[in-house]
Amino acid sequence: METAWPKYWAGLFGAGTDPGVIERARRIACSLDIRDVVRGVKAFHNRQDLTDFAQSWPKPLVVIRGDQDGAPPHPAAAETASSPLGEPHVIKNAGHYTSLEQPSKVQGIVRDVLAKAGGFP
Repeated sequence: METAWPKYWAGLFGAGTDPGVIERARRIACSLDIRDVVRGVKAFHNRQDLTDFAQSWPKPLVVIRGDQDGAPPHPAAAETASSPLGEPHVIKNAGHYTSLEQPSKVQGIVRDVLAKAGGFP
């Protein structure tokens, strides 16, 4: 994992991400059993494409991405959020790991979505 981290994961953070956040994420990643990481990567890359399902979903569908996220590219996220009740959110100054890079912004979006649904005061 020490070798794979800079090649596959470190570059997915936004350019202005606090180095402490990146280091904590690296430590967590490096503490994982590599077999679990490999299994997760395989499951992720071999998953079924559910874009058509997402686009036809008749209920709210929230897509959150960072403005510096290149995985997947912006058009793919917009396409996924194009359901009848799709709600795309782009968080500034964030890469792929929005919940680590900008946690208060992600929490705000979740609170707003839940409040609109009547499930959060």
